[in-house]
Amino acid sequence: MYLCCIRGVVARQADVGVQAALVNQWVLVVCTGVYWAVAQAAIAAAAYVRPDTTIAGRVLTATTAADAGKILGLAIDAAASAGDKIRIQLALQ
Repeated sequence: MYLCCIRGVVARQADVGVQAALVNQWVLVVCTGVYWAVAQAAIAAAAYVRPDTTIAGRVLTATTAADAGKILGLAIDAAASAGDKIRIQLALQ
């Protein structure tokens, strides 16, 4: 297994919500900056978001007290309903 640092990678909106790879294939994962996410429910712009615990790869609105240590970042866009693709500014807390 090799570890590497990749800069300047931009996620493509069309790739959000699709299978990333087969078993034992490489997958690029965004770990800093702005990335795309799929909302599990309505989310206001500028709200803190956290991972959904029931559906992998989805995000929900977070509360700073109850979700301390689970917050991924801030929603740049608003999501009107589940399944909307929104941009997230990574800000792990």
